[in-house]
Amino acid sequence: MKRLREKLNSRNGASILLALLFFLLCMMVAASILMAAVSNAGKIRSNYEEQQKYLALSSALRLICGELEQAEYQGNVKMVQWTELAVDQDGEEFPIYYYRVCQEQGSFTCGELASQSGDTAPLSWVKVVPLLEELDDILGEEASGSLHDSLYDPSRPVSSKTHTLTLTVDATSPFNGTALREELKGITLTVQMNRSRRIHLTATLEDSDGKIYSMEAELSASVIPTVHYTAPAGEYLGIDPPNSAVRTPLSIPLVTWKLDWIAKEQAGETEAGG
Repeated sequence: MKRLREKLNSRNGASILLALLFFLLCMMVAASILMAAVSNAGKIRSNYEEQQKYLALSSALRLICGELEQAEYQGNVKMVQWTELAVDQDGEEFPIYYYRVCQEQGSFTCGELASQSGDTAPLSWVKVVPLLEELDDILGEEASGSLHDSLYDPSRPVSSKTHTLTLTVDATSPFNGTALREELKGITLTVQMNRSRRIHLTATLEDSDGKIYSMEAELSASVIPTVHYTAPAGEYLGIDPPNSAVRTPLSIPLVTWKLDWIAKEQAGETEAGG
């Protein structure tokens, strides 16, 4: 009977059980800490990768904006004057003075991004921005009431074209050998100019999971070029100027551009195809 009481009062088994419970609790706490650490590490890596994407987009946009801030557009409108001889009723010759206002092709320079031909790039790592035709169109449209001859074609739809630029990182690129080299390879850049001559750029980059990152920038034009001329007294509006006609350029302000803003697209990261 005494032995039975001693066994019933013994706490050796309880001590082992408490130790096991304490060990289990420690394992649960350790597992929670480890899971939190892994989760935070994943978030840090994800944030770092996202930051790299936007850094690449920002670098590409600033590169293009820097070139566009060197851009200059000069419209080309000329007063054309010539003389034709006519014969009066007495058979005597007398001069008639004619004039005509004509728009000719302007000029567009833009750092390393401009090419008059629109199809070749001075540098192999960036494509040109062929905006000359659009700029001439806009000037001709705005001055259509003043110009007798214009490059602007009223039958052509007035719409802004979207130009796609491709950056390739080769030996001539300023990004060659940098940490952004691989990211820049996947960037798509588009350039679009509206009728107010504001230039809008969009840079997009898609990651391996199909997630699309996007940034935008916009540049504003310095002036709105206008065409001013006064019809010469004693001269008549002519139709077909001869090769001998005198062509006098009219004064038209030079158009330049300045960066207004650059920011992450408000729509944020969207899924491809969504």
